[in-house]
Amino acid sequence: MSVIHCLMWIKGSMVSTIIYNQSGIKYDVLKIGEREETQLDEKYWSKLKEYIGMCSDDKIDLCLIYDEMPVLNETIISNCCESCQCVWSRTKIEEALSLLKIQNAVEIRNEDGILLLTVGCSLNFRKDKITVMTAKYTLPDEEVIIKGNESVKTTPFLEYYSKKLEEYKEGYEK
Repeated sequence: MSVIHCLMWIKGSMVSTIIYNQSGIKYDVLKIGEREETQLDEKYWSKLKEYIGMCSDDKIDLCLIYDEMPVLNETIISNCCESCQCVWSRTKIEEALSLLKIQNAVEIRNEDGILLLTVGCSLNFRKDKITVMTAKYTLPDEEVIIKGNESVKTTPFLEYYSKKLEEYKEGYEK
């Protein structure tokens, strides 16, 4: 079993795909028929599985960047990996997107609307010309903490400073 790390830039009905390879070449742009951008349909999903050599027990670490949430192939969804196997972070997304020829200014925000990064032509970053896209991915260092009846997602950085604030609060209350 292997984990395939895949970033998909989906704008309209077109998709560009970047594969992250931890050994050797770091990023590879999937080309179908010598084109980096292709139609997002059932043919695409079969070409993707063929290109990455996906076996039935392989898992996929998927990072989606989209303007409208696409319909995903059920095989891809059922083979998503666990968060401990994920590699996508803001830095890796930025490195991967540098391979694409993004002409217009684009703000990429996470599902909570927080700005992750801005890519594309930086000459005319006028507010009315910026396209906003959403990034959906699983953080590699994410932990889930149960507090009461709700679960809160956090990172080690936030966890460290939350503990420091609790220590400060306890010292202040004494």
